[in-house]
Amino acid sequence: MFLKDWAEIWQIYRSCGAGSIARAVYAPNKLISYWYLWAATLLYLLVSLPAAFGSGAWFWFGVTGMGFAFVFLFIAVEWALQREFSSEYDAHAISRHPFGKRRLYLRYALFLNRLRERYKANQEIRTILEFADIADKPEPPFRLTEHPIVLPFITILTVLIADYIRQTEAWQDGGGLAYIFLMAMGLFFLLTLLDMVRGLKHKHSEIKRFLEWAAFDLSGNRTTTASTRTDFLSDAEKSSG
Repeated sequence: MFLKDWAEIWQIYRSCGAGSIARAVYAPNKLISYWYLWAATLLYLLVSLPAAFGSGAWFWFGVTGMGFAFVFLFIAVEWALQREFSSEYDAHAISRHPFGKRRLYLRYALFLNRLRERYKANQEIRTILEFADIADKPEPPFRLTEHPIVLPFITILTVLIADYIRQTEAWQDGGGLAYIFLMAMGLFFLLTLLDMVRGLKHKHSEIKRFLEWAAFDLSGNRTTTASTRTDFLSDAEKSSG
């Protein structure tokens, strides 16, 4: 039944998401193995405090420290992922790809490993891919914030909030940079959150892309290394393995 297969594909896709990858390297039982990742994360949080609550020299110290701490954290995450998912990195040469694509390719590698456990034949993947073309075609979501009646109210509210901030003592005493910095950091984390909680249409498109890649990889037994991990397998696969 195609609907059952499609539901299993979605389950496989969700199990290989960014949250699962993060839990794999930030697991408490791996604190010693990836101590540098935890140290870099703690450092980033500590140096962000002066930037968020300090003023004058402390503010600039925090901003500068956050820049260096972010670089350390970025490198630490990459080291931890290369070690935790070494078989996937080796099989797909993920470390040779641009940094901006490595998370996508890692998720695909995990997706492919689970897919091969469930579907052995390349034709099965192509059949599901054909079904994906007619399944789940969501309509564009209703954007309430772009409604012609709501938009003027949002604009007026934004202007009033900006004027209120300019009237505060902190802004008039030269603390405007702190407000700007906090809003920029809030925007950064909001964009990160929205990227993780992507829309259904985008996820559907990415599943189709993964299936297309898998069909190509499985067509000539191009993939030779399967992961031995069990935390990215379904309950049925764990029991059968």
